[in-house]
Amino acid sequence: MNRFLIRSALVAAAFVALQSCGKLYLEDMEDCYDGVSVALKVDPSTSRATDAEAAAEHAVIYVFDVEGNFLERRETEVGKVEYFQHRNAGSLRVVGWINKHLVYDVTSFGGTVLRQHGLVTLNTVRKTRTDGTHDFPTDLFYGEADLTNASVSFDIEHQDIFASRSTGQATVTIRALKDYAGIRDDDFYIVTGPTASAVDFFGNFLNHDATHTPDSGFNAAGEYVTGNFNLMPADDNTPMTVQIWHRTAGLIYEAAMDNSGEPIHVDSDRTTHILIDFTMGVSITIEQTLWNVSAPWKAFNR
Repeated sequence: MNRFLIRSALVAAAFVALQSCGKLYLEDMEDCYDGVSVALKVDPSTSRATDAEAAAEHAVIYVFDVEGNFLERRETEVGKVEYFQHRNAGSLRVVGWINKHLVYDVTSFGGTVLRQHGLVTLNTVRKTRTDGTHDFPTDLFYGEADLTNASVSFDIEHQDIFASRSTGQATVTIRALKDYAGIRDDDFYIVTGPTASAVDFFGNFLNHDATHTPDSGFNAAGEYVTGNFNLMPADDNTPMTVQIWHRTAGLIYEAAMDNSGEPIHVDSDRTTHILIDFTMGVSITIEQTLWNVSAPWKAFNR
């Protein structure tokens, strides 16, 4: 009998709590607060979104209030539902990053350090002569969402954070380089930039001071080429250049615009292909494709 009474009391208590959160009893709705839930995902409009989601290596969610005060940081997985409880914080501002690791320095939040102060900054590398200044960015994604965080909601509020690709990509192909330079050895290299070296916690690109030295070399056709390499976008007011260097002879050529006078520009979620052809004078062609597409140039016959 005692067990029956105890069980009946528990059931009754649960029923009363359920009914009160169902708004039949409105005296103290604070007890109904269940928090909010979010899931960080790759924006489906992103180039090769399925591949990017499958290849994601690191995901993290930051939670702020409307004033930018830091509330929580949580490592997660792409697509995993995470629950947050910040009863007295009011509306929440949630920021998600994918692949923000390894080559970045990230602001430590807390105290007077607000969302407005946050930066994800590329690490610098030891500069040797005129080589690149910063690490190459990873395939970085940024997303944000606003949550009402209502304390009287019977159901947990859920929202997906769709993160878009922040980084761009480039390839460089150079034809007849040795003829133009009058040098027969292979000791060339390329420096690209300036491009952004930081992204803030609103998705804006900052500090357009990064230069990079991509891996490069001569292919079987005699072209001097790079593979696809990642960059943050360039500032519209600071066009990106491609400098061709030789280790002993110095600067050979600097390209800043194409044949029509358009500046070299790298955009997020796109691959910018740059062809510099010294076969007959100097010709520079630029073409943009979807992310991670190989250079589109026709085969080169020496």
